[in-house]
Amino acid sequence: IEQAILCYSGVPFKKDPRADVDAFLKQRMAFYLQSKNIRYDIIDTVLAQDAEWTPCYIVQLAKALADFSKAELFDALITCYKRTVRILPEKLGPPIQPSFLTTGADLVLYNALLDTGVKVNHHVKQQAFDSALQTLSGLYHPLDRFFKDVLVLDERLEIQNNNLALLR
Repeated sequence: IEQAILCYSGVPFKKDPRADVDAFLKQRMAFYLQSKNIRYDIIDTVLAQDAEWTPCYIVQLAKALADFSKAELFDALITCYKRTVRILPEKLGPPIQPSFLTTGADLVLYNALLDTGVKVNHHVKQQAFDSALQTLSGLYHPLDRFFKDVLVLDERLEIQNNNLALLR
């Protein structure tokens, strides 16, 4: 987009064309993904990301999400995600303090997050989105246990902040 706009240097625009071009390209990408029978919610999720992804990257990610949405744990993972989003404050708090981990469930989740993050980053760099999503699904059981065993909004502010940091 930037390269194309540079070709028109000296041409006065009434408004910056970037947003219109971006919207047009997203619309075309959405149409293409719909023609491949990708669900609208998956298309919306992928296209809502404010990232400079190539069309090939978007298609691969959307197809991987569509395939993953048929997995046994998908609905349970979505429920965990929604639960997490509902309780997280908009403003980021302090980072995780490992010394404040007080139960087995928070320590298990912390270690799972560390391990999973490294693996997922590797898979995403390789554009192995199926593997990345499968690896992420391994967080379900530690997350579920965390929600069952831990009072996330603990009355002790430092513990509460740590619990919320784990969920970010």
